[in-house]
Amino acid sequence: VYVDGKYHYVEFFSFLGITIANYHTFDTETWEEIGEGIPVDKTSIASDLAFDPVTQNVYGCFYNETGDGYMWGTLDLETGVSTKIEDLPMVLFAIGVDSKGDIYGIGGDGNLYEINKENGITTLVGATGVIPNYSQSGTFDPKTDKFYWAACLADETSALYEVNTSTGIATLISPFPDNEEITGIYIPAPAAEDGAPAAIENLTVTFTEGALTGNVGFTLPD
Repeated sequence: VYVDGKYHYVEFFSFLGITIANYHTFDTETWEEIGEGIPVDKTSIASDLAFDPVTQNVYGCFYNETGDGYMWGTLDLETGVSTKIEDLPMVLFAIGVDSKGDIYGIGGDGNLYEINKENGITTLVGATGVIPNYSQSGTFDPKTDKFYWAACLADETSALYEVNTSTGIATLISPFPDNEEITGIYIPAPAAEDGAPAAIENLTVTFTEGALTGNVGFTLPD
């Protein structure tokens, strides 16, 4: 999940019933890791995560403590530890939060659900028309409030879809050329509104010693 210039993820592997997982944070300007990976348990592993701009929480569909089901919860971005809110009846393969803080998820049955962030209750919106499988992700464009889904399907193909949050219908944008599985997708908010000028350049500030007035100079953008 992307939050405020940082990218957070959990990498893990399982072997003979043992799961080893580590939580990582990267700076998205330099793509250098911040600190070192933090060991976490299986309940920090999520099918997908999404940042809520209203509550400032990261919500997700996580493995439960026994690893045989899923739970709705939040992720602590400092520690990588999840906090359970409620059990989920199914896996949510792709989750997104719009600019108003409304949360949607695509279930393993191929339906779109609206999710109550406070109690994890899922409300059916409608069928997407495709059945997901494997690893994937969803996100809202913070500018348009459109929901995009990097879907990986049961027939082992993958593609980018736009999902109508009123009907649930998924509209194909484009197949992925090599059937990639893409997780953790995000769209950063624009730095400014359309038509806004670029930033100024060559800023200088000149004050004589002790003076409370002086000169500020800069180059206007084209």
